[in-house]
Amino acid sequence: MSRVFAALHIPDDAIEQIIGLRNKLYPDDKLVRWESKSKLHITLKFLGELPPEKINDILNDLENVIKDYSALNLAFNKFGIFRHKGKPKIVWAGLKPNDTLLSVVNDINSTLKNIGFENEKRKFHPHLTLLRIRGKEKMELINKFENYNYEEIKFVGNKISLFESRLLSGGSEYKILKSFELN
Repeated sequence: MSRVFAALHIPDDAIEQIIGLRNKLYPDDKLVRWESKSKLHITLKFLGELPPEKINDILNDLENVIKDYSALNLAFNKFGIFRHKGKPKIVWAGLKPNDTLLSVVNDINSTLKNIGFENEKRKFHPHLTLLRIRGKEKMELINKFENYNYEEIKFVGNKISLFESRLLSGGSEYKILKSFELN
């Protein structure tokens, strides 16, 4: 069984700009474990634990959806914090709303619903998870992310992949099962 999800790749230059802003707001601190660059992506659909035989069906369906889309003109425009019961849990970088990206996600959801996957109950909130808060962070620095304004970081999203996530003792590791280019 593998944990599987579909995600949009973010170009390195956009990632570097986000990391630069992140480091400006929260200077180097050995106690903070930021998500590694290799794990920064925008999850479009989390599929959960799957047997290997189900993956080919998903790949075929994803390919059929994605072939109808062109590259996406996107922009990061804010940071934020997801909270659980009032406590900060995740620091994220969010995308400016984009109807075409929302259409891609809706098409992925409706196509995969045909092979037994439920639609996500929460509203789609495209974001990069930058930090999972573990309690050793300086909250006065974490809180700076919430109201920090920055100039849009524009980029072209042109690749969606199906990833497998494996939980190891040092954290999760991602492996690309297959990638699809947006024309």
